[in-house]
Amino acid sequence: MTSPARLAALEALAAARRTGSYVAPQVERAARAHGLSGPDHALAVLLAKGVTRTMGTLDEALGAFTRLEKLEPQVRDALRLAAFELLFLRTPPHAAVDEAVSSVRRRRPQAAGLANAVLRRLAEKAPSFPWGDPAADPGARARAAGCPRWLADRLVEELGQPAADESLAALSSEPPVYARIDVLRAGREEVLRSLDAEGAKATSAPPDDLALRALDPAALAQSDTLQSGAVFVADAGAQFAALQAAVMGTTRFAEVGAGRGTKTLTVLGKLSAVGPLPAVLAVEPNAARARQLRERLNRSGACDLDVIVADVQSLPPDSLSEPRVQADVVLVDAPCTGTGTLRRHPEAVWRITPEDAERLSVLQREILAASARLVRPGGLLVYSTCSVLTAENESVVRAFLDSPIGEGFAAAALEPPPPSGWERFVTSDGFFRSWPTPDGPDGHFVARFRRMA
Repeated sequence: MTSPARLAALEALAAARRTGSYVAPQVERAARAHGLSGPDHALAVLLAKGVTRTMGTLDEALGAFTRLEKLEPQVRDALRLAAFELLFLRTPPHAAVDEAVSSVRRRRPQAAGLANAVLRRLAEKAPSFPWGDPAADPGARARAAGCPRWLADRLVEELGQPAADESLAALSSEPPVYARIDVLRAGREEVLRSLDAEGAKATSAPPDDLALRALDPAALAQSDTLQSGAVFVADAGAQFAALQAAVMGTTRFAEVGAGRGTKTLTVLGKLSAVGPLPAVLAVEPNAARARQLRERLNRSGACDLDVIVADVQSLPPDSLSEPRVQADVVLVDAPCTGTGTLRRHPEAVWRITPEDAERLSVLQREILAASARLVRPGGLLVYSTCSVLTAENESVVRAFLDSPIGEGFAAAALEPPPPSGWERFVTSDGFFRSWPTPDGPDGHFVARFRRMA
């Protein structure tokens, strides 16, 4: 018999494949349907996300023994799940192989013999996985991380070996869950008491006194405190990026690529302690996200709010340069490959390509140039991504400063400075670039520019 946790994982993989949806909500749905809790629930999540995140490596390993493209999807799912257990979890072969064969037999009895043969041959090779020394063999390094070779190589090239190793190790670890108190709705001590009463305890975390780290992420996700909006989930690195735009004395603040408004809420919460809230301009091309943003900010008391549903680079340049539209601070949250947040998005690991970074860098330069028109003379422009790749970060910044509109800006120092322990994330140019660590923040980039008066 196939265990309930493995059944739930297989059902989640099948549902995600059929619907083109993310595997995380599918495995939660399947876990509820099977009544899983505790270790079984955790195992189902680990298997479903793990198979999705390492799929290319699994297919390469299985492809040595069979033509996967000839197999039915559900048979492939079972083989992949067993391969993940054999190679990455080091599950004893008799357990991983027997459970997979049992699952195949239930769905396609005539394929059970093939599944047994393939997995037993893989099990013989599994003890020596990743089939090389990750410290010296680039191919083995990528296989050990379960990621594409190009990505592992690029991380080493751009971050250096130690930081790349941390980033690759983070891929296979469950990321910490950070949150932030929305002081526009409730005070810090009130929120902490509420979380504690619900069993959703949290502890202080970087980058400041409003940031929290969940001690029990599942309890936080189910808490009324989170549902009420008194606290919201946001990675610690993303919070630091937003705080770079929280400038005292701001009367008008703009965010380009505002999404659901998480960074804007972070800025407003910080500014609420030192004065009245600024007027807010949010530019967001996705209508559904823009609607959520408006509702969310209105609930938090951001009354003077203007939302533009558009790509900023498509707006007439003259309209962005009008004094009544321009802002003291403009935060650009640029679309990117998301290489700094891959551990939270397992589907993306094998979907992104080296060409994506180059393609997006063109768009990022256009967005940054257009957003610069929104900055008042003497104002601040903040550029942020959740990528660790130079093409989307430093290269975009340098191209902007060398452009006609960028000539009117100068790089500005980080303010506030990184919290203790994060100094290593400051680049030689004075920008902030974190990378994922197994027990720390995701990868985020942020640079600040001051417009000359």
